[in-house]
Amino acid sequence: MIRLRRSSGPSLRRNANRSMARASSRSRPAEILLVPPLGVILMLLLPVLQSSIAAGLSTSAVPNLTDRAPTWSDLTSRILQTPTGTKLAEEANLRSRGLGPPHVDATLRLFDSTAATEEDVRVTFYRDAAGWCPYSQKVWIYLEEKRVPYKCRTVPLNAYGDKPAWYTRLVDGGALPAIELDGKVITESLDIIRLLEDQFPDFGPKMVPDDGYETTGEMAIDSLFRLEKELQSAWFSLVFYPVKDDALVKARDDFLDKLTQVDHALGSTSGPWFLDSSASPSVVDIQYISHMERIIASVLYWKGLEIRGTGQ
Repeated sequence: MIRLRRSSGPSLRRNANRSMARASSRSRPAEILLVPPLGVILMLLLPVLQSSIAAGLSTSAVPNLTDRAPTWSDLTSRILQTPTGTKLAEEANLRSRGLGPPHVDATLRLFDSTAATEEDVRVTFYRDAAGWCPYSQKVWIYLEEKRVPYKCRTVPLNAYGDKPAWYTRLVDGGALPAIELDGKVITESLDIIRLLEDQFPDFGPKMVPDDGYETTGEMAIDSLFRLEKELQSAWFSLVFYPVKDDALVKARDDFLDKLTQVDHALGSTSGPWFLDSSASPSVVDIQYISHMERIIASVLYWKGLEIRGTGQ
């Protein structure tokens, strides 16, 4: 059962204040006897310290302490001797050559192509440096699924700092994500994906259906895209707008209604994807993936609304 957690903060604070007041009134008569002034403590300790020094105790009797913390070089060496460290080093070596599994630090992706070199790569992908932008993530997922070789450069989102001048000169307004294909700059995640699908038809699975694609029992692609935008709007109304009481309940119900519609659309196909004929994720799935992982985490954190594992 999904439910919003209702804060009991005011009543807890009132009870706590009453308890503290009662405890304070009971303890006042004894307060004078509990803690002597600091000056009195020092006066009592001074003779003890003087007699200790007179007896020959000095700072030279304290053993010398040396810094025994390992250096970063030592730690690196120890880590590399472990199975995990060995695996990380191997992946870093592959990554430097554009190979291996995907990684946020990768600047070149050649996948398993031994013939391709960096000079052969036609696509440069510009994404946010934090790896958090959902629109950059859509293009990122597409490139990895299609295994289209690409170079990657990162740029900060506005929330994390100013974009460098070289990027704002390259991309009007500094929009993210963007790609540079054969010297031409393209923005907007769906436009990028459609262009790449057209330019690299022989790479990976087909991920953008033909125009007008629709089969019995499935929603039209445009309808699925529209539903995703409606889910986003309901999510924003619940999590990011300052609503409470009846308005909060309505925002929750609207959000759950849209989430149920999405679940029904996904459940109407025989496989794990939104399009029944897909043996792999399509552009529709990519459109949902990057936002759904943020939606599930944020409604739990901000509103106490648990979705994962509840059947919703």
